[in-house]
Amino acid sequence: MPDSLLSSSPTQAGQLGLPYLHHYWQQAMARRQGQLIERPADSWRLDNLLLSGLGLALEETTQYLFQHAPSFEEFENWILARHHGPLPPLHLERLRCLFSG
Repeated sequence: MPDSLLSSSPTQAGQLGLPYLHHYWQQAMARRQGQLIERPADSWRLDNLLLSGLGLALEETTQYLFQHAPSFEEFENWILARHHGPLPPLHLERLRCLFSG
């Protein structure tokens, strides 16, 4: 796995502009490669807040990430496909606020 995969911060945002999403994807890809990643105690809570906020099921999301090993852009596009298009701006803003404190 490229070193760059593990170099982003939890606040890096992609095309959806969601802090923590890149970090979540990055952690999943590392686990898929069998890498043991030290995770903060609140990671489980943050992961659940992210997925719940995006309306994504944990099992379906995990299966997609582990079976397909998508790029981060592909993962974001998969999320958009689950919503049949862009997420509402207010919805995104609430998630940004949640993860930015």
